[in-house]
Amino acid sequence: MKVKVYHNGDDVFIAWKPEGFIPNCRGFALMRRRNGIEETVSTWVGFEGQSHQEGERRASTNWPIQKYQWTDYMANPGDKVQYRVLPMVGPDKATLRPDPATTSDWTKAIALSHEFDPKIEAYFNRGSWPRNGYRGDSASRPTI
Repeated sequence: MKVKVYHNGDDVFIAWKPEGFIPNCRGFALMRRRNGIEETVSTWVGFEGQSHQEGERRASTNWPIQKYQWTDYMANPGDKVQYRVLPMVGPDKATLRPDPATTSDWTKAIALSHEFDPKIEAYFNRGSWPRNGYRGDSASRPTI
């Protein structure tokens, strides 16, 4: 499986492409090695019809990623990270297990930094509305 990792010093984008069709694949678990400690990346989306609490997160081994990409918002500037993708296979969502035959290797380690070059750094903001009382209607929008 091919896995590519891109980062902007803050978030990490991971994309993967299996070598071919994976029988009974229900999604993908994503493992992260952060500063030498291996952990399972959590997701916010389960299978259709599963009960969950609003905002609940579960390990991607339980709620597999059902696409070929993921943005890791839990990585932090200064972290050194690696990723590994595990296809989760089984006859149904209740009996999933990783498929070792199609699991990816660990990606090359990257250090999350805003520094592109010793003299160039990039910082991104997610934007915010500068007024606490913004209601979304035109009457509450500031005029310029």
